[in-house]
Amino acid sequence: MEEYETSNAQEWNADSERTFAKTKRTQLSKPGDRLPPHLRLARPVEKITIKAASDKLPGAQQAVLGSSAPAPRADPNGNTHRGECRVPLENVPLEQDNEAKAAWRMNLPPTGSITLPCNYQELDSGQVSRAHTNARYATLEQIGLRTGTYIRPPTTYSDRVLRIWGNSSQVDLAKSEISKWIRSRKSVTAHGERASEFAKVYSLSDRQKANLDKQMREDAKRQGYRQTPSNTDVFQAIGYFLWPSAELRPDVCLGKSFEVLDPIRMAHGCYIVFDSSRSIFKVMSNNANAISEVLSRLRGTVCDVVSRNNEPIRLYLVDPPSCTAIRKHVDFIKTDNHCVIPTIAGAQLSQEELDAWKTSRLNQESSNQQRLKAAIIRCLTNLLYYRGHVRMRVYFGTLVLSSYKKPTGEKHTLEEFLAMMNSSQTRANLVQDLEHSKVEGDLISRCCKSASLLEPVDALTSKLENVEPNYSARFQFLPVDDAGPLMLEVQFSRAPQTDEYEVAEKRWFRGPLKQLPLDLNVLNLESANNSLDDARVTAEMRHFVDHLKFKQPAKASATNFAKQPKLGFPRTAPVQVYDLKTAYRYKIQNSVYRFELARHQSSPTGSDSSPTEGRGKEALAVRWGASLYSNEWDAILSQQSSLNVGQSGMWTARLNTFFPPDRASVNVGSDAGFQEFLSKLETVSKLVKGDV
Repeated sequence: MEEYETSNAQEWNADSERTFAKTKRTQLSKPGDRLPPHLRLARPVEKITIKAASDKLPGAQQAVLGSSAPAPRADPNGNTHRGECRVPLENVPLEQDNEAKAAWRMNLPPTGSITLPCNYQELDSGQVSRAHTNARYATLEQIGLRTGTYIRPPTTYSDRVLRIWGNSSQVDLAKSEISKWIRSRKSVTAHGERASEFAKVYSLSDRQKANLDKQMREDAKRQGYRQTPSNTDVFQAIGYFLWPSAELRPDVCLGKSFEVLDPIRMAHGCYIVFDSSRSIFKVMSNNANAISEVLSRLRGTVCDVVSRNNEPIRLYLVDPPSCTAIRKHVDFIKTDNHCVIPTIAGAQLSQEELDAWKTSRLNQESSNQQRLKAAIIRCLTNLLYYRGHVRMRVYFGTLVLSSYKKPTGEKHTLEEFLAMMNSSQTRANLVQDLEHSKVEGDLISRCCKSASLLEPVDALTSKLENVEPNYSARFQFLPVDDAGPLMLEVQFSRAPQTDEYEVAEKRWFRGPLKQLPLDLNVLNLESANNSLDDARVTAEMRHFVDHLKFKQPAKASATNFAKQPKLGFPRTAPVQVYDLKTAYRYKIQNSVYRFELARHQSSPTGSDSSPTEGRGKEALAVRWGASLYSNEWDAILSQQSSLNVGQSGMWTARLNTFFPPDRASVNVGSDAGFQEFLSKLETVSKLVKGDV
């Protein structure tokens, strides 16, 4: 769910608009600003070439991959500045190295060590059996995080020595915690009554021991690629990647030790080091084929960083009023928070003006559609390399202006208003809140009577009025690191043959982008109420999921509103914000699209009250929202949350990827499906407004 807060409106005139444009151009050269156009994904990294290099190690295969980094900038005095860097607004999610792990990477000797009384797998057999190295040694990782140390896991089956990096006091603290952990594990294995709380210890056969030993040796070898190679090492292949340091400081984007690149290092068995004097990443391997793959993933990493820091695509389109509704002026209705809602007003047009408007209206519609398509394609292109949770939705609501130009007269003429909406200084927000009375008493009734447009999503439901709501909740937890807050999305479903609800699906993901990649709005001046918008999980958080309780006191349907559903969860959980959603979902006939009406019960920021508690009920804010979407959009964009570093989604940034033609469509052309989608959007918009 995307929500917006509106702030006090800001007015500006023609003089301030010129000043704003001049200031914006000046500020582009300052550190901390967004990326310049030559690094935006609307124009992808250019002229990527692989060619032979003549320097460095003789006899080794070498490659250079350019990233189209800009040339050093020159000031008015002719001095160049390559050292001036832009700090990204949002970095690639990473778990930054502490000083101890950085020392290990530099091949410095350990500060101390501790010898285990037995093999590691005998102490933590449940963890060792896991396939992923980080999960296998999660206990050591957690102790290292708490004590500020780095504890190197065993490298072989018979290795009992844990080497520890850090200062002396940190190492002593880590040894103490490891000793306590050893005593607790030995106590568990000695007392059968507690065995059910922990993983059982199984005796391994000789073959299993040999396989585990081989796996641990391979893991240790892969982990070694995270360290700095020795000066005496000789490699058969070397590659170079030119990093755009003038715009993206690699130590800021990728971590001080460039730890974001660790998955690439270990997956391809190569060393990646940075040469700051030439702003080049040096890739070293004995596998020539791996070099090309690593260079390609480094390029993808640049694209990932850029996609997080691109200037958001902000576009406000005005749906031209019909010939019967057109008026000469646009009036502003002020809201309680000093923003304004634009609406058509004034006298009717003369016949000559009306004839001219008919032609102008067609041109406006054509221009809107071209700009809309271009913005969507550009946004999808930007998202190809983005790693994280992404969703695309069309939301309905009321568009309010928070920054707008003063009219030259008492009111804006229509021409002045259209020009103002195209200005880069204009800002608007979509208020996704439909009036309660219009939804509960009118909009849902219209949905139940729209059998020619809608049908139930559930094939077992025969009538629209029998559609049962879907329940879900979203929680935002307090941040546990610098990578942003953790989000939990839970779907509830009715248990078979009972009226009890249980957790059917749950998904953890990082918090949303600091800014929407696409802020695209369509304003209807006739009604002004529709718009097109587009981990670390701790044991405490897992305990939180296991103790979620949801209760719906009465069977609900589209014509039978139940009492407020109740959601209970542990008060000790670090929940910052939560939202309980009751959604009525309908399928648009003969298409892949769905229309959703949703009732949101949201807690205010910082509230830890639960709706099951008496004082929690008063703290909830209730609103109704409406949206249009496709399950195929979710299926395609869900790939982005599971991408590895430097990889891109396996989909094409084309309109027909997300807007396919209807099954019974007779239209042709690359954008036929998009035209059909716009037609359905217009019909649903009329349903929301009550024009049908």
